[in-house]
Amino acid sequence: MNSTGIALERRARRRWVAIILGLLVSQIGLTAVGIGAALHNQPKVVENYYDKAVHWDELHGRTRSAAGTPTPEKKVGESVDQ
Repeated sequence: MNSTGIALERRARRRWVAIILGLLVSQIGLTAVGIGAALHNQPKVVENYYDKAVHWDELHGRTRSAAGTPTPEKKVGESVDQ
């Protein structure tokens, strides 16, 4: 192999080593970011979760009525006194 072929082979090796090391470093970095986010944002317990889930439709229906937005039962343009 001549000197040009050796130089091209070395360049190709460096390129592939750089690509592999870049992928490895990015994987380690993204893992560290994920672990940091998981430890920083602790999940919160929702009090009375089951009761809130059961009465969700009633609660949001009242909230929509108070805000004046139409509920699924009331179409846009309908008046309340029908």
